[in-house]
Amino acid sequence: MDTPTSCDPRVLLDCKTLYDSSKVALLDSVVDAMFGNCNTTSRDAAHKILGELKSLPDAWRNVAVILSTSRNTNTKFLALQILESCIGTRWNILPEQERAGIKQYVSELVINMAMEEKTWVEEKHLLTKANENLIQIAKREWPEKWPTFISEICKSSHASQIICENNMHILNMLSEEVFDFGQEQITSTRVATLMNRMASEFCTVFDLCLFVLVGASKNPEVLKQSLIKQTLTCLAHFIKWIPLGYIFEPYNHQGIPVSILDLLLNNFWEPLFFRIECTKCFSEVANLDLHQNEVQMFSNRLISFWTQLVNKFALLPPNSTNYDNTSYVSPQMRMFWETFYLQFALLTTNFLKRYHQDIVTATRDKQSILLVLERLIRVTEANHEETFKITLDYWHHLTKMFLMPEQRKSLGIAGENDPTAESFSDYRLLLVAVQKVFINKMAKPQEIYIMYDSESGEVTREYDQNTAEITLYNRMKQTLIGLTTLLQDDTERLMLEVLDREMAMAQGVSHSKNNEDWDSTALNRLCYSVGAISGAMDEGVEKRFLVQVIKSLLNICEVKTSTSHKAIVASNIMYVVGQYPRFLKANWRFLHTVLNKLFEFVRETFPGVQQMACETFLKLSLTCGKVIVSSCGNTEPYLTVLLNNRDMVASYLDDKLLLIYYEAVGNVISAASPDIQPGLIQKLLESCNVQWQQVLRAIQSDNCDALSCTRAAFFFLRANTRIAKTTGSAFTCQLGSIFPAMMNLYSCLSLQISKQVAEQGLSCIKNTLIVAKNQTKRAVLHLIETFVSNVSPPKDPSTVQVINTIFDSCITYVFVDYQKSHPDLRDPDVLTLAECFVTNVDCNLCQIFDTMFECTLNMVKQDFHSYPDHRENFYNLLGKSVQHRFSGITCLLPSAQSTLLKSLIWAFRHEHPTLSDKGLKITYNFLRGMGLGLDQPPTEYMLEFCREHYYMLLDEVLSVLTDTLHRSGFKTQTEILRLLIGAIESGKLHLPQAGLEKIQVMRHLVEIITRAFATINVTQAEAFILDIFNYSIITDKTHSDALEVVTSKFQITIQDLLLSIKEYSEQSNETHALHRDQAVARSRHM
Repeated sequence: MDTPTSCDPRVLLDCKTLYDSSKVALLDSVVDAMFGNCNTTSRDAAHKILGELKSLPDAWRNVAVILSTSRNTNTKFLALQILESCIGTRWNILPEQERAGIKQYVSELVINMAMEEKTWVEEKHLLTKANENLIQIAKREWPEKWPTFISEICKSSHASQIICENNMHILNMLSEEVFDFGQEQITSTRVATLMNRMASEFCTVFDLCLFVLVGASKNPEVLKQSLIKQTLTCLAHFIKWIPLGYIFEPYNHQGIPVSILDLLLNNFWEPLFFRIECTKCFSEVANLDLHQNEVQMFSNRLISFWTQLVNKFALLPPNSTNYDNTSYVSPQMRMFWETFYLQFALLTTNFLKRYHQDIVTATRDKQSILLVLERLIRVTEANHEETFKITLDYWHHLTKMFLMPEQRKSLGIAGENDPTAESFSDYRLLLVAVQKVFINKMAKPQEIYIMYDSESGEVTREYDQNTAEITLYNRMKQTLIGLTTLLQDDTERLMLEVLDREMAMAQGVSHSKNNEDWDSTALNRLCYSVGAISGAMDEGVEKRFLVQVIKSLLNICEVKTSTSHKAIVASNIMYVVGQYPRFLKANWRFLHTVLNKLFEFVRETFPGVQQMACETFLKLSLTCGKVIVSSCGNTEPYLTVLLNNRDMVASYLDDKLLLIYYEAVGNVISAASPDIQPGLIQKLLESCNVQWQQVLRAIQSDNCDALSCTRAAFFFLRANTRIAKTTGSAFTCQLGSIFPAMMNLYSCLSLQISKQVAEQGLSCIKNTLIVAKNQTKRAVLHLIETFVSNVSPPKDPSTVQVINTIFDSCITYVFVDYQKSHPDLRDPDVLTLAECFVTNVDCNLCQIFDTMFECTLNMVKQDFHSYPDHRENFYNLLGKSVQHRFSGITCLLPSAQSTLLKSLIWAFRHEHPTLSDKGLKITYNFLRGMGLGLDQPPTEYMLEFCREHYYMLLDEVLSVLTDTLHRSGFKTQTEILRLLIGAIESGKLHLPQAGLEKIQVMRHLVEIITRAFATINVTQAEAFILDIFNYSIITDKTHSDALEVVTSKFQITIQDLLLSIKEYSEQSNETHALHRDQAVARSRHM
């Protein structure tokens, strides 16, 4: 290999020579190539060099030279990254002298950088990275080897305001590392040590915070505003964990008692520059999770604090909540008020959720709460999504609080002098105002397909559902239902007022001052609200209310001349009627009118109207099917009308919507008497059956349009699938009449496809006709699957006979065809059909595995990407087989069982989290199925399986547990490991001749961990393994509380192991030996 020259970037990787100015200049050029505008080749080469440089174990030795010599900010940042990596991984194996040197260097570096105004302003990210290095050192050295770290930080803060502000950053970062992210980065014992030490030394930190804040209160012009703001930010974070006495009791600062809450309220609320940070502090106080005895202890201070807050709230500008309106709030202040009211919402809602009743009980005065709630209503009206969600959550909480005594009162439990009933009257007007806001802002439910774009003024169909809005709708719906239960008459009045206004506007007589074009937003949101409160009113009130709403909507629809406007109103009508099955079932005449109107909408061509009409009919068929089937139209039973109008309806609908219609009629048929259902199915499918016979005859002839015939067969099968889905066993007769021809068609299509592929190659499978044939084959599978799923378990002998016939035919026609076909021609839905049989039928699992298991596994195990649908369905089949047919698993040949286990291992090693998690869950259920973790004697099958496969499975689970690619499966991975270890620890699995005894398994685990990870020494590994065994025993009789504790300790031990392998352990074994001895003691105790 050529020796690199002084200009060759590879010289940077030479660890034998220290860096000088020339090597630093070369490093600057490589960094410039990485981050500059160089070509891709240069950038890739620079990336490779820098990556190798970072990985060098001694690269940190050049950091000081790089930082002092380089003028390139990116190079300096790289140097600090190298140092951070060394501290994070190799700190414990560095000599003590070198650790002390790095500690002193980083400390001085932080102070020197903080003292330079230029660095503070222009290179703050470098200072932040230096701070992170200091924190990484502190996490390893403090408090045992650096007990003065906190005091040194606080003492140096008096040197200058810039250093003090940076030290506040450092203290905040340390708090976050320990209390927020500690469990993810530090072992549990280390986290506990740091938490306790930080809490015990907090008085020093608190003195520093008070030094700044008290000084600012006395001489605000002397201190930098950024220092005060940073101190408030730190304090807000500290409040989450500091002892409560610091917050609620006076603190002796320099001989003067100081109340932190009073200090903040009196000095940092009024200045707008500090108000948001000050409010964040108060929000954290309000969010403290106090025990009841703590609430009683500090109740006077809490009430006093609330009173002071309310006095401050009362002075807020009345129009400041309208921060979107420049008439009230200047554009420069908009962001301030938006952020402030977000914090205001957090503060007030958290406080009232926890202390509402305490405030009322202690003060006998609800006015303060009412004042705050009035402001909160205005905040709810503001156009800010995050703030609205916070207030919505509180209104839901408040509604539930009043709803519970309302329910007690309705049951006759609450007396006339119930104080909660009295208090509700004080809040009624406020809750009415809240309800009004919700009606005006109601989110759109998922049933609505037609939307009005207020920006463009156009009406369009929405194809992609907004999941966030649907979630918001569901939360608003729950709250509105509660409000309606409490405020039934007010709800009716509010909604009808909005409806009257919309009706007047539709007729051209607007109640508003601005005579603008009709905007449907208000009507839409009203209808969403009307639909949301279904069932919340008394039945008589609901009937009166709904009749008026529907009549008004129908009138608006008649008045509107624009097609798009009619479509909007039609969608609202359909949504509303679909939400009120109780009313419709009790009022056939109205339901009859609604059904007729739906069939009018079916003829509407505006996008989305037909689909919504069909889906509304489908919903009504589910909820009102018995009423429809037992009622008459004008001259004949309405079901007869539906059957007779089938062809007329079909002429207006495309295939997709016609299938919905068939499913809806099927629902109505399923509500009829069982003895007439088969005849009704024949009547519904009469024309379809005729077309089916025509298609079969055409396919057998040579003069047919193959594509049109195939598509016709495809639609017929899908229509039958919809009917089978809704009618269950009543479909048996129809299926029996078409099944032989259906299976012959499946075989015929398979042969045609295979022949064409053999002649033209695999590329022809994208041919339109081949695609249609594959779709038709899949439709056969779906029909069988739907029928079997909906008649399970079969009750009458004829149905059992039909299902047995179907299973035998599927083995012959479908599963064998799957096995013999080319991998690219195998339909993954065949696996789904097999899963259906496994789940619902007492079938022969060996027959399924013989035809499908090995050939599918050979497809999916080639790599992690090919045949994704087959892979997913294959493991679904395995999962159901383990869950429902474990006895069949035990009957498999040993070679098949070995292959099954390897397929599960391959699954949980997969790089895709979904499949990996699925493989883990199947493996867990497999182990439970054979008896691991259950309080029962070991079975012969379990002993034989573990004798052959225990160590392989143990090693594989430990492998995925300790790598970095499968973190999402941690919980299930540890559960599997616990089952394996617990079987040994409990003595349930004791096979010395196979190496399955406790001491041998322990030695095996210690060996593979120390061999795989150089960062772990033997003593350290032994300590972990002992505790893993200590916390592994759980049976099905373990109490739930004990189960949670033991499982948690087991997982924490594993988590500590995973954290420990990231960095080298100390060369001294004293600490690890102590942990091992403690684990041994726990083992004896347990």
